[in-house]
Order: sequence, then structure tokens, then C-alpha cells
Amino acid sequence: MAGGGGSDDWYHSVESTFDGSEFTYRPSLPDTIAYGCLVNIDNENLVALAGEGTEYKSKKVYHINVVSSSKWKRLPDMRKSLYSAACGLVTNSQTGQSYIIVSGGHNGGNSVPGSEMYDLQEAAWKTGT
Repeated sequence: MAGGGGSDDWYHSVESTFDGSEFTYRPSLPDTIAYGCLVNIDNENLVALAGEGTEYKSKKVYHINVVSSSKWKRLPDMRKSLYSAACGLVTNSQTGQSYIIVSGGHNGGNSVPGSEMYDLQEAAWKTGT
């Protein structure tokens, strides 16, 4: 869980779980966010993306290694500004290559069709199919 809020109150807080039952507070995000996504990459890495906050719609993406760092770092921005999108981690069983998939969402009242993929190995966004 990352961020949250409503009206004029927006939050930076982050909690995560790697086992589905025990939640741990993590370092706060550098920006406020609501209606965004938080993806567990593995037992050490989290990625927070999209959402709505002080900038309304965001393309920003942040990464943290919760074992070795206490600060989030910026990753390349998404291609579209989104909030309320669905996201998750997908790994190609043949190549082992992993991607963060972001699909749907809104950008100021309009639904956004399609998806974007963040290639973790290449550190680049691609248009989903």
C-alpha cells in the first residue's frame, strides 16, 4: 500500500508485504500519491508508480531496495499520466525476463485504453500489446 488520501489530504506513507500476512512500514515516498500502484519485484525491491496527488496525474516511477536503501530513486517516467490503473509483475517463463505491466486507468476523467510495460532488464518503457 502506498499513499492515499482525499480532498486536500495526500499521503507519502508506504507499507508492503512479501508473504501476504505481515506488513512492514517502508520509507515514505518523495511525492504524495493516491490511486497509484505498488509492485513487489522480489523480496527486496518495490516499485511505486502512477497515481494522483499534488501533481494530479503522474508519470513518475520510483524504486527502492528495502534491504540496502532508505531512499526511493526515480526510474524513467511512464509514457502516459495515469491514476487508478491496474499494475503487476509478469515474468516470461521462457526467457526469465520480467516486466511491470500497467493497464487502463484514468487521466483526468477519461479512461485510458491499452497498456505500458516497463522492462526491468532494459530499464525502459514499451507500449503493451
